[in-house]
Amino acid sequence: MPAEHLIPGFFGKIPATGDFVARRLDREFVHFWDRLA
Repeated sequence: MPAEHLIPGFFGKIPATGDFVARRLDREFVHFWDRLA
């Protein structure tokens, strides 16, 4: 498995930003969850 698949990502609301943030996740994955939030 390539090393980039082993690096964790996240998606969630961070109060300091006032919005949802995402790092190291596929755009389609984030878009799906962003529509539900």
